[in-house]
Amino acid sequence: MSRAGTPDYFPPGWNSQRFDTCSEEELNTLTDEEYQRIMDGITGESLALHAENRAYGLANGLLKAEDLDKTQKDRPAAFVDAIRSEGLTTWGFVVVRTDFSDSAKWMRFKNRWEEAMEDQMTPSAGTGIDEVKGDLEFVWVEEKSLEGADSAAVRKHIHGMREAGKIPEGLDWPMILVVDSAAMKSLVEAPPLRPLRDHLDPPFVIGVDMDFEPEEQDEEDRYPGEFKVGIATVLSELFPHLATRLLMPHELWPPSEGQGPAADVWMWV
Repeated sequence: MSRAGTPDYFPPGWNSQRFDTCSEEELNTLTDEEYQRIMDGITGESLALHAENRAYGLANGLLKAEDLDKTQKDRPAAFVDAIRSEGLTTWGFVVVRTDFSDSAKWMRFKNRWEEAMEDQMTPSAGTGIDEVKGDLEFVWVEEKSLEGADSAAVRKHIHGMREAGKIPEGLDWPMILVVDSAAMKSLVEAPPLRPLRDHLDPPFVIGVDMDFEPEEQDEEDRYPGEFKVGIATVLSELFPHLATRLLMPHELWPPSEGQGPAADVWMWV
């Protein structure tokens, strides 16, 4: 450590908070050597913490040595289990764009979105991924009439698509994903640290509950019918809950403590 607790792999003027929240332009002021040193430092800290937790678990009987080799990668990924149990031939989400201010930024968003999906389908996520990976689809709804649309307008539009048979069965869930200006910015301007779930300020989209009816809400019910959903766990965490309907959108809200800086980005149950 140096500079009053700032890790010494950060160059002068930088710290963890600045690195996690800086803009793309600000990040580009780092040299390749500075950026690589930061990434190596973050990786080293993560490995050290993992080793410390492992040692603590063994010492206190929370882990058994014979079980350490049996990890998530030896079991089917949660979304693979869901796909199999529901008999799906395609799977994914409907994603609605409501910000049309910058086409170049939108292309960057979609490129980083693809990276985030790839990161959730690595062997460490579990077995069976290769058999379903090619069936992943997203229905991208990019209609200018939805520019700046609120959740009610988006919900109405998607209901119309449903009635017209434009949403495949494996993508028709009680929640759709919306990319508004804040959501787009959260991913496009996020530092290029992968996977996204390692970010202190996780990029997000807006999850819109398709069954939400404001007039049926009690006065004391604070459920808004929409909330931020972490892009890093859209496939690994959100999809299995929605596909199996074990948990409905209103049961996923509010996010628990520690999910995003303000505990306002849903990442897991």
